[in-house]
Amino acid sequence: MEHPLITDFIDELKPKIYELPQNEQQGLIAEIKDHILTEIEIKKDNGIDEETAITETIAQFKADKKNIYLIVDEHKKDKDLHFEGGKDLGFVMTAGLAIGNLGALSAPILRGYFEIGTMLPWLMFLIGANIVLYTYYSKRMSKSRTKTIKQMWFVFPLIVALPFVNFAINLTSHGYLNTFSAIYVIIYLVLVAATYFGMRRLYNENKFMLE
Repeated sequence: MEHPLITDFIDELKPKIYELPQNEQQGLIAEIKDHILTEIEIKKDNGIDEETAITETIAQFKADKKNIYLIVDEHKKDKDLHFEGGKDLGFVMTAGLAIGNLGALSAPILRGYFEIGTMLPWLMFLIGANIVLYTYYSKRMSKSRTKTIKQMWFVFPLIVALPFVNFAINLTSHGYLNTFSAIYVIIYLVLVAATYFGMRRLYNENKFMLE
């Protein structure tokens, strides 16, 4: 059942639950909405017309909003128990690895060659972190996680500058243009751009939580 009064009431609750991951937000909203619809049906069974039943139910839930907020706070407390020191370390580490490993992948520009044995662990960390970030955490974003993504923007200028620094050092030390390093700079920048726009999209989809 869709009704402006129900929609408005749910919209009023949403800012209160932005600290919860999206999947839990949706579950909590669905639970509250289910209680609302159940109460409306009870009133209708007692002979009250639908419009009046909706109006009375929403008024009842608004008067009982403090209890609903207590339920939300309990959800937050339960979630905090899974974080060490109240910090979402799992998400912070995953996002950090998805960006930070790019720095390690610029090393071949300095060396002038790609050594698979040395670089494979960094590649695996990068791929694994991105898989977890975009398949697991993207569906569980919260206000604090969105803020964490925003705070990580400062890393990208450093990540972009790093290959040029390594390329300049390589050029200076060898005295000639290394073709591999030049091509690798381009590949590296494409990878950085893909990471940046992926992060940017994740942030844009959830930045409403920060408003």
